[in-house]
Amino acid sequence: MRELEEKMALHMKGKSLASLDHFTREEIEQILKTSGVLKRQLLRGQEHPVLKGKTLAMIFEKPSTR
Repeated sequence: MRELEEKMALHMKGKSLASLDHFTREEIEQILKTSGVLKRQLLRGQEHPVLKGKTLAMIFEKPSTR
């Protein structure tokens, strides 16, 4: 997993996920692969410090229709 983190950090540092237009196909595939690995680890009860101390914000462009 450490190798995966380092690979992501090299290519993703300073990039925003606001638009996928700025990413190559390989970068998008790597993001999805990494998220899958992290999700499987979480389901096995393994916490991962990759986002520890980080803040996530979600901005919704349109109001909910529910």
